[in-house]
Amino acid sequence: MAIKYLEGLCTGHADPDLWFSDSARDDGTRGRRFMVDEIATVTKALEALAICAKCPIINDCREIGMTDEHIDNGVWGGTLSGERIMIKYPETKDKARLLKINFAHRVRQAQHV
Repeated sequence: MAIKYLEGLCTGHADPDLWFSDSARDDGTRGRRFMVDEIATVTKALEALAICAKCPIINDCREIGMTDEHIDNGVWGGTLSGERIMIKYPETKDKARLLKINFAHRVRQAQHV
């Protein structure tokens, strides 16, 4: 696929990290710091998804996100890495991927609040 993603709304955005804020982390404590980080990370992911929803190349971008190179990281075509993992590897037992799937669920729940 041509490098069409250079035409996306994310290109040249002031905060390109918005599209890569979905790196699920679990420090094992589930304490206050984790919750603050979690809220900030979910908020960033929601902002990226809102921008993606208006993007003219959302479908092409989603295809790029489904490739092995990009499936585990970032928001591509309005999908979180955990959502793409569920589609491509529904039986995964990989802990890092399961964390991303759980994060995707939390983001979508927050989206409907």
